[in-house]
Amino acid sequence: MNKRIILLVLLLLVAGGYIYNTFFNKPKPDETSSTSTPDKAIAQLNTMSINNVPYDTANYTEGLEFYNNKLYSSAGGDGKSFLAIYDPATGKLEQKRKMPADIFAEGMTILNGTLYQLTYKNGKVLTYDPATLNPKGEMPWKYGEGWGLTNNGKELIASNGTHVIYFLNPSDMTPVRSINVFINGGMVNEINELEYVDGYIYANQFTTDLVYKINASNGQVEAVGDFKKLLPELFKSVLISIIILMLFVIKNTIVSGFPFFPVINFHFFET
Repeated sequence: MNKRIILLVLLLLVAGGYIYNTFFNKPKPDETSSTSTPDKAIAQLNTMSINNVPYDTANYTEGLEFYNNKLYSSAGGDGKSFLAIYDPATGKLEQKRKMPADIFAEGMTILNGTLYQLTYKNGKVLTYDPATLNPKGEMPWKYGEGWGLTNNGKELIASNGTHVIYFLNPSDMTPVRSINVFINGGMVNEINELEYVDGYIYANQFTTDLVYKINASNGQVEAVGDFKKLLPELFKSVLISIIILMLFVIKNTIVSGFPFFPVINFHFFET
């Protein structure tokens, strides 16, 4: 009887060891001979504040752009959307055009003498004369929601709140190409405001303080910046996150969060 018990115990130990090694004691990823590529080091996108630009912080800002020495703003909100032109030196409002009550305005950009304005869920892109803000027309938007908008001097570049950025023909909004935004193999969703500089797209991720420097040719994130350090201490203490809106003028940048935040002029540099 004792021999049978001992044999049974030995069999159970052998079986248990097999099960453990087969199903539970798998080597960790860094202990295998896998040829997977390690995470690429991501540069830090740092900032240096220069000065604040006078701006109405009550605006629910969705887009900003300098054009002909004027500051253009697209403000959103249900029944509250408008386009405006400001004197960047004083913050004085010079022109304003209110949107129809059913329009929720989003990002904007100016290309080849036309101001383009995205709408959130209206399925259209509105166009204007940037000198007068008089409407020129509209085009269909077929890529989900409308979020951020910029241009590379030839094409419109737009986001829709996903990980996809679209390059579009400005004459009819047909797609030229698109890129998926990724960092170390993982997709970056909720891409929001966009600005294009020297072959890179700088984009905020919605509800965060982060800005991604994205290679416009392949969608790879090459640097990441955290804008918390730009915020006044008061806002740091009472707000968890902001939505960044950026405007590049050569190597200088303007950033604003909507609403409540001033426009800040600063430099980017990487480490």
